[in-house]
Amino acid sequence: FFKQKTAYEIKECDWSSDVCSSDLHDAEDIRKKLTYIKKKYGKIIERESNKHNVKADDIIVIIRIESDGNADARSWAGALCLMQVKRSTAKDMKVKYPRNPSYNIAAGTKYYKKMLSMFGDRNSALTAYNMGPGDFKKKSKDFDKDNYFYVRNFEDTMNVLKYTM
Repeated sequence: FFKQKTAYEIKECDWSSDVCSSDLHDAEDIRKKLTYIKKKYGKIIERESNKHNVKADDIIVIIRIESDGNADARSWAGALCLMQVKRSTAKDMKVKYPRNPSYNIAAGTKYYKKMLSMFGDRNSALTAYNMGPGDFKKKSKDFDKDNYFYVRNFEDTMNVLKYTM
């Protein structure tokens, strides 16, 4: 497992670097956060996942990576709440209150579905969700999306979710 930073803790300059280092002790902390997210926001996640035909577990893991389940999280780039949705993205997704956890999950789930539809595979969608579709299109030829820190974080967190919960 990787020692994980949440997306709102990572600065732009870290995007191309290896920000994760091995640390098996984090699995228990990650499991606790996933349990908290599932318990507190599970009904909203299920509703929005079903509405947009995406896996609820994907949304739980994205929330863990993006904000660590902190509804008050705000990134250096101005992304907000659980799924770290920017105001402009929320507006594009027809969501008025991106700081409200329910609306934030609605906007983030709809946006994730848009990235899946736009790019066709989960790793590309996750990378585009993290860096934005425009930057992903520009940079995707220059790096291996399957080894991008966000995708590795996702896979490690998903393994904790699958094997401990």
